[in-house]
Amino acid sequence: MSWTNGYPAILLRIFPFPIAIVFHFFIFSIIPFTYALLVKAFKKKNFLLAIILFQLILWLLNVYSMAYFYRLSKIIMIFVLISLLSYLFNKNISDNEASVQ
Repeated sequence: MSWTNGYPAILLRIFPFPIAIVFHFFIFSIIPFTYALLVKAFKKKNFLLAIILFQLILWLLNVYSMAYFYRLSKIIMIFVLISLLSYLFNKNISDNEASVQ
């Protein structure tokens, strides 16, 4: 059984729903952090690392979408939540950088 076929069903059957949601949050938070590393790699002109991180992001999105394609509404809500948190985190960083200059 592969990650994409077994992960959601196994997680939701073994763990109570609140624990599963917290675990999902940590697993799905890998994508925004990888994206932040990708942006930093571009800013530092480290294009080899940027290519590797971009491929990793594509692979992660593919894995997560294949794992949850039958629960599309839930996965969209998770991605929106993570995108919002990533936006707020990056906005806070850019506001701090603007106030320093």
